[in-house]
Order: sequence, then structure tokens, then C-alpha cells
Amino acid sequence: MKVTFVTPPQDEGGIGKYADGICREMRDDAQVSRLDLPEGLGLIKHVALAWHAGTTDADVVHVQFEYAFFNPKLVFAWVFFPLLAVLTRLHGTSTAVTMHEVWESDTVDGGLEWRYVWITHTLIAVTTDSLVFLSQNASEAFDVPVPVKRATLPHGVDLGETRSVDEGSAKELFGFSPDDSIIAQIGYVSPRKGTELFLKLAEKYPEHQFLIAGGPRREEDQEYFEGVRQNAPGNVTVTGVLSDRRFHAAFVATDVAVLSYTDIRQSGILNWCFAYCVPTICRRIPYFERIAAEWGGILLFDDMSGAVERLSIALRESERLSAQMEEYRESHSFERIAERHLELYLEL
Repeated sequence: MKVTFVTPPQDEGGIGKYADGICREMRDDAQVSRLDLPEGLGLIKHVALAWHAGTTDADVVHVQFEYAFFNPKLVFAWVFFPLLAVLTRLHGTSTAVTMHEVWESDTVDGGLEWRYVWITHTLIAVTTDSLVFLSQNASEAFDVPVPVKRATLPHGVDLGETRSVDEGSAKELFGFSPDDSIIAQIGYVSPRKGTELFLKLAEKYPEHQFLIAGGPRREEDQEYFEGVRQNAPGNVTVTGVLSDRRFHAAFVATDVAVLSYTDIRQSGILNWCFAYCVPTICRRIPYFERIAAEWGGILLFDDMSGAVERLSIALRESERLSAQMEEYRESHSFERIAERHLELYLEL
């Protein structure tokens, strides 16, 4: 089987890294190639990319979808997906699209803007053979008026990319003592990550060190990030955007991770927490609730007082929580997720 991935580059965020890991695990069982879809492509390059993908000799073309890569205003999606659909059908090639995020009415401003996004979702649905979602919550949120083949494939845990780093050395890399207890929020900083709660937690626990290991991914998040930096208590270290080496070291350095996200359908950061068995407390939203109910390993909170309580438990029972995370990470390894991708392709 020949598979072509159309995906953001590996160095442009988590989706590119995810695609790279899945491709790596598939290569023993399929011929895999990738075409990069960098952010900021113009009209002509979107046309060229669709033409290249649609005329390959692949059996399946698999697009890794992220809204920003079809900006401005998703206009280029209206060029890319219809052209890709025509070309692949002419060549007898199947298509799949993984929706790494699903916008809903409360994600965008105004009823008219949401209607446009909804119509774009419908366009994607009618121009692909199968839509892939990384969680059941995301699949349920993708509400379109046309029948569409759907599959839910968990994001997975990329055990092959974990790094062997001494915990003490990892903590020193961020300016801490090896004996410090580190509570961290890791990953890109944006309003939907709920970093305000993390700062309030730091105020409640002055005896611990807190780490915001990340910075803004996009220019529109820069102002929010600067506000976080300015309002951070003295026991909070803010790194800015991390290199790949420091990104992995952050998980090794962390004793408890905090995911105070207010709106998310899947989380690559949570999967890295599972990969490194980092005890994690999460805001109670549907995606985290499903994982907690089925697998354990994470603690949920509803509000600030709940976060304080859960953090105390996580610090006290870290070994128990880490042990619970082992089963999840083994059953959701990228090797197994890649196998499920190949099974999906055979059904197209």
C-alpha cells in the first residue's frame, strides 16, 4: 500500500510531529511519503499542492487538517479540497482527512462567521472518503447535514520520541534545584489554555516552583502571553517557545502537570504527559472526563478550590497516578495507532 500524507511541516507545531511519528511507524507495512503544507501558502501553492497530492500514485492521500493552514478565512480550503477530490477520483485514489481540531459556534465570533465555518465543514465532508477524529468529542462536535464516513483514532503516545534525560539535569536546565517540586503547564500559550488559573495555583503554593514551559505560537496570542508573563508570581518561571530538546526536558522535570484548558477536543500535551508518566490534573471538560473514566491516571477539577485539592492529591500520590498511566500509554502507542490507520485505509 502507498500512502501520501499532506501535513504541516514537523517544525511547525504538534500536528507535523504527530504526522511524522505515524509515518515512521507505518513504514514497515506501507510505502509512505509526505507533502508539507506550511502555514502562509498563497493561492498558487495551494493549487500546486492539491495537484501534486491528487496525481501521485498513492492508494490513499491523508490530509492532516488545521484551520490556520488554509487562511485567510479558510478561503484556500475552497480551492484545495474540491481540486484534490476531482483529481483523486480521476486517479482512483482514496482520501482521508484528520480533523485535529473542530471549531464550534462558540469558537468563532458571530453567527455569520460560524455559518461560514459550518459550510466549510460541509465542503470537507463531501470532498473526502473518510473523516478521522482524534476523540469521540471531536466527532460529535463535527455536525454536518450530509452523510460521511467517520473514524475515531486516538491521538496516541509517541513512545519512540521520548528522551532519556536525568530528572535532576532536566530541572537544572530550567534553573531549578534537583530537589524542587515542579508544577508545570507545558505547550503553546493561548487564552483557551486557561493559564490564569495556573497563576492562581502558584499563589496558593508558594513553597513549590511553577513552570510555564512554552510561549505563543501565533502573533495574535502574543498580547495574552505578555499579560501572563507580567502577572506571574515570583515562584513562576516562564520560558517562551521551547526548542525540541527543552520541550521534552520539561516533561522529565515536571512532578505534576496542570491542564486547565477551557475548550479542547484532544490534547497532544496530555499524550506527552502519558508518554512520560507525569501525574496530571485537568479541568473537567468532556474529553478529559472520558479518559479519566476509562483509564484513570489523571485527576479532574471543576474550579479553583478543586484544583487546589487535586494538586495536593497529585503531589502526594504521584507514584500511584504514574502507574495508572502506564496501561494507557502502552495501549495507545503510535505503533498501535499506525496499525489502526492502515486498517482504516483498507476499508476505503
